Amino acid sequence: VLVLLSECSDQVVNQTWSVISPNGNLGVDITSDQKTGQLFYSAFLVSAADTITLVDRSILGIELENQSFTTRLSFVESATEVWSTSYTVPAGKRCSNTATANQLKLTFTNANRNSIHIIFRVFDDGVAFQYVFPDVSEKVTVVKESTQFNLASGGKAWMQPYDT
Repeated sequence: VLVLLSECSDQVVNQTWSVISPNGNLGVDITSDQKTGQLFYSAFLVSAADTITLVDRSILGIELENQSFTTRLSFVESATEVWSTSYTVPAGKRCSNTATANQLKLTFTNANRNSIHIIFRVFDDGVAFQYVFPDVSEKVTVVKESTQFNLASGGKAWMQPYDT
């Protein structure tokens, strides 16, 4: 009887994935709206006393010259791993550095069945994500960037100018 009630219900359950930093203090939730196929993310800080929202629900999405990855996205698979890299810088307090994050790779297909990977890396001191197009073998033109950064009320940010 529960299955029948569930199938008759108009309520659609959204799908959510989470990834937390190695030290457990920073996290990201990614949600897929099952009605529209649109993706959203939010970032939060976890302390012993409270969870503080850093980035409120924000849209994920990008449009290429001939492909849209903004709505009507269907979930394919997810994969998690610990990601780490070492690098050197020519100046600073430390020339040799290591960055470690917990990584979540989500794969979706659009209405044309083309794939997109959205890769989130959550470090102890920050969050990064990128879009990867595994079906594209040549250069692509981005015609619209729909990604939002909806900072929570009272939030602070540091941004660096992009130099071309």
